[in-house]
Amino acid sequence: MGMKLFGRRSAKRGMEESAPEATPLEPMEPLVALDVDKPLDALATRFMFPLAFQVGEVPVRARPLRLRIGADAFTGTTAGPWFVWKAQSPAGTLSGFWHLPGPEGDEKAAAWQKTAAALATAAAIKLKSSLASLPSTAPVQFSAGPCPAPSLLGKPVFRVDFRYAARGSFREGSAYSPVGYPLVLARATGCDGSAAADDAIATMIAVSKALPGNAPDGYWAERAFRFSGANDRPYLPVYELLNLLSDDDARLVVQNNLVIKAPGAALGALFLFKTTLRTPDAEDRERVEPPHSLDPQRVYPMMPATVFEDGRLSAQNASANLEEFLRRNDEAYEELFQAVRRDALSLSEAGAALIRSVYVAQVYSTKRRAFDAMVTAGRPFDEFKELSEHVARRAVDTSGPETIAAAVYGSAEALAFVQRWCSTRKKQSITDELERIEATLADGTADIGALIDSRSSLLDKAATIVETERREDSAAGAKSGKSRT
Repeated sequence: MGMKLFGRRSAKRGMEESAPEATPLEPMEPLVALDVDKPLDALATRFMFPLAFQVGEVPVRARPLRLRIGADAFTGTTAGPWFVWKAQSPAGTLSGFWHLPGPEGDEKAAAWQKTAAALATAAAIKLKSSLASLPSTAPVQFSAGPCPAPSLLGKPVFRVDFRYAARGSFREGSAYSPVGYPLVLARATGCDGSAAADDAIATMIAVSKALPGNAPDGYWAERAFRFSGANDRPYLPVYELLNLLSDDDARLVVQNNLVIKAPGAALGALFLFKTTLRTPDAEDRERVEPPHSLDPQRVYPMMPATVFEDGRLSAQNASANLEEFLRRNDEAYEELFQAVRRDALSLSEAGAALIRSVYVAQVYSTKRRAFDAMVTAGRPFDEFKELSEHVARRAVDTSGPETIAAAVYGSAEALAFVQRWCSTRKKQSITDELERIEATLADGTADIGALIDSRSSLLDKAATIVETERREDSAAGAKSGKSRT
């Protein structure tokens, strides 16, 4: 599964003298612990502690680190703060604990209690919403709040450790639930047939794999940020994409694409941007906005040492403004998508699907809207049909099926107009090309820029014909004048 596994024992292989084949593997024991290196395989932990939520205006994003099961899952750490949640649902009573440790020292610990309480309150609201998204776990009653450290030592529990970011700072926490909770989630999501009742970790992975199918974009869309000044458009920046990719995929994306395709200062501009802050004395002051959730502990070791030696991630390399930051991220997604499409970036199936999903929703959809607007407006065919017939016909005669199909796409009137001058074979080629355009537009692989250029090239060719005829007429007139002289 691409994860570091513990607690499974390999079966012994026996060799009989009469048969060279190895004996069948014995059934593997249930997992008791797992270090998560594929975050998408632990998406279902959002039903234990939310992986994306807001504390007021502050976004919080979490990444699962470890899963544990059994009487040894709780290590006995009782230092607070602790929180408990409980829900009455059609599936029965659901409950769990959260441990959100903070800094030590009386003064810092007291301040952290307040911060942790705000985190837990917001997390509880999000958890309730997540449970409500599944009919069988929708809470009839729900409660959450601070509690004393629970007595979990030696008791069988399911545990998830996570690392979360708020205001660019990272901390780790833990969530606990009864060992049977993953099976409840499996039944609620309809994947209990592939779940192992006696293997809670494998069951949680099965639920996680089912979630993207239930909401194709939802599994990453809730992690998008709302950047003030970006038309309130939720946007998943590349640095948050890295929190969803597996360790291997993230390493390939960083080393084989981002560091190369965003040379020099452009790498810092992909993660940071500048804003203007109005001070109390009415002066404008420039401020660099850091990444919400770029995890240096995980991502920086993936980068070549020269990135830091050259200061490519320094604040001075931040994008000049939010618009440039979003544009650079769009360009990075374009590069990633095209690299995956060309097999120039050998990511896992899940990683490639994630990049395609984000690209189509955030980058391609914007370009598609511009193209659709051009089609709806009838441009540039509205100008082409006003040309003299012999010019229009010459333009069609000297243009290939690809150019003609792009020019008439989306308009039956335009197609009928040009087909008057096309052979049966050319008509079929245009039809085939229109079907190809439709298919690539549907799956997000169309080159919108090339389509727009091709859409205009038929009119451009007509303009060239008109200009050529004008020059020929002018030259002929000049020659005729000389002859009379």
